[in-house]
Amino acid sequence: MTGQVVVLSGPSGVGKTTVCDELLKKPQFARVITATTRPPRAGEVDGVDYIFLSKDRFLKDIEAGLFLEHAEVFGNLYGTPRNSVTEFLQKGQSVLLNIDVQGAETLRQSCEFPISTIFVLPPSLADLEKRLRGRSTDSEEVIQTRLNKARVELAELHHYDHFVINDHIDDAVASIFKILGIDPSESPNLEDKKQPATILLGVMGSIAAYKAADLTSKLVQKGHDVHVVMTDAATKLVDPNTFLYLSGNRVHQDMFDENQIGPIEHIALTDRADLIVLAPTTANGLGQLAHGLANNMLMTMLLAANCSVLICPAMNPRMWSHPIVQENVKKLRDFGYRILTPDSGRMACGHTGQGRLAEPPEIVAEIEAMLEEQFKVSG
Repeated sequence: MTGQVVVLSGPSGVGKTTVCDELLKKPQFARVITATTRPPRAGEVDGVDYIFLSKDRFLKDIEAGLFLEHAEVFGNLYGTPRNSVTEFLQKGQSVLLNIDVQGAETLRQSCEFPISTIFVLPPSLADLEKRLRGRSTDSEEVIQTRLNKARVELAELHHYDHFVINDHIDDAVASIFKILGIDPSESPNLEDKKQPATILLGVMGSIAAYKAADLTSKLVQKGHDVHVVMTDAATKLVDPNTFLYLSGNRVHQDMFDENQIGPIEHIALTDRADLIVLAPTTANGLGQLAHGLANNMLMTMLLAANCSVLICPAMNPRMWSHPIVQENVKKLRDFGYRILTPDSGRMACGHTGQGRLAEPPEIVAEIEAMLEEQFKVSG
């Protein structure tokens, strides 16, 4: 199957998310994490459920052309990151987008990729109202707003390539596979043939630690076996369970974990690793590694490692430019560590300058390049 953009639209409450979840169980489909300006709801994780951005950052990303499509829904902005779509399509997977009629119209007019648009219908408006009330999450005013919006959206049905009625979820999913000419029993012939690697991802206590979740997801999607090691400071910024769910592997924090079974863990992990990635790396982490200090599991592992190490710094611009930090960077490069220079831009602290963690796609590209180099050397 050739990868394409598959757009699913429909009124709020019609069950689009459930349909998408069923489709995404098949390897023919991939999900792109949507960026939004709305605040996270209880239990939602940044970089997993949505990419949560400030309105200013979102508008700048629009100007930079980073979204395949974007729209305003109920006062909040939503957008589909272009680079993620490109990545999946190049592998032969179809990208599933759950977006409203406004976003679908934008894509229909401007999308540079093959696209199929599908409208998901309720059996009737009465059934839709019943579903909305059954959720018991919205006020009467919100329910009426959603019903009025549904009537407007239904009038756009004729613009879509196909439609399905979501009366029974299994029937709706089967109809979509038939529409797209996909046999759900067949595995897609993905174009990405690179050998999977065992990667240790070290996460330190920078505010940029949230990007490590997106990085983990992208590496797992490429088939890599990712094992995350967090410092105590990092666990204060991102819940370790986030990495557990994304990687499918236990997250390592404590060198003296009472639940440890088998060989000395910080040595065993490094013996298995093809590559160690530190993202984000703090100024403190750079200093510790440059001077051979090992007061936590991550630093002990780094000193015991016999594989390549990629360091991705993230810190305040003044800290990055400080002579001591630059001296540590030079020392680490002389030791043979690969350092991915941080980006420039506005920081969470309000300062502007060089020090932002490189974006996950850039880090993934560097990882793939390093693994390719290792493959050529071993070959």
